[in-house]
Amino acid sequence: MVYINVIGLKQGMGLVKFNTIVKLIPLLLLIAIGFKYVSLSNLYFEHFPSVKTLGETSLILFFAFQGCETGIIVGGEVVNPKRTIPRAILISITAVVVVYVLIQTISQGVLEDTLPNFKAAPLAETAKVVFGNFGYALLIIGAVISMFGYMSGTILNSPRIVYALARDKVIPIKALSKIHKSFATPHIAIIIYATIGFILAVSGSFEQLAVIASSSMLILYLGVALSVMKLRKSQKDYAGGFKIPGGWAIPIIAIAIILYFLSSLSAHEMIGTVVFIGILTLVFGLIKFLKKRK
Repeated sequence: MVYINVIGLKQGMGLVKFNTIVKLIPLLLLIAIGFKYVSLSNLYFEHFPSVKTLGETSLILFFAFQGCETGIIVGGEVVNPKRTIPRAILISITAVVVVYVLIQTISQGVLEDTLPNFKAAPLAETAKVVFGNFGYALLIIGAVISMFGYMSGTILNSPRIVYALARDKVIPIKALSKIHKSFATPHIAIIIYATIGFILAVSGSFEQLAVIASSSMLILYLGVALSVMKLRKSQKDYAGGFKIPGGWAIPIIAIAIILYFLSSLSAHEMIGTVVFIGILTLVFGLIKFLKKRK
């Protein structure tokens, strides 16, 4: 995947499109055929979760909704990004919510109260009831392709953040801002990003990494929501692109939800997050200080 994304954006996007189509086929088949196996008597709540449990679960679940914002990263390489990117984000997140709700409905409707027992591969167990052993294998393969698709998407998009930070001298490593002479891609940023990601992936559990990823992204989203409020105030007459309706209402609601999610972090996770932010702040401050002196 690193090689494909180094040789060009078009090739990287082609891989993402292919993976998206392939990973959706098993899920759509399960939704379409699984409905006739659903028992309506299975679709009920025994009790509502506590506020604490809901927050802890949402922090991990949030990981499953990440990714739509990465389309912004390649906006500079997309035709008519002011129109295309907002529409793509809205369509993608709506589609994801609908698919998740349908999948949960099918799984609970088929497996009933045994669903929580299948923590490793609940969808595969649901497909086993609907399609037999073939369905179990199909969903396992679909899960692998889905993970591969997520990785291909993040290796396409995220290294360009590293490149932009190095280009703007936020990260004081000039090599990360280099563009490949033949392929016009940020090849060093792609290779370094994938290497760090690989090391983290093989050194921790999925749940740990999901919590770290979610809390990191929530802090980033918090900064974005605060920025929207500042820009609303400083650029009242802005007409350069997409402007979300509702004034300050949506960013304020977003900030409240983000703080609620972050409050579900354990004590050591909170301490680790604060220390990490503190170190990054010191590094950023030092770089800014040195720039002023020059």
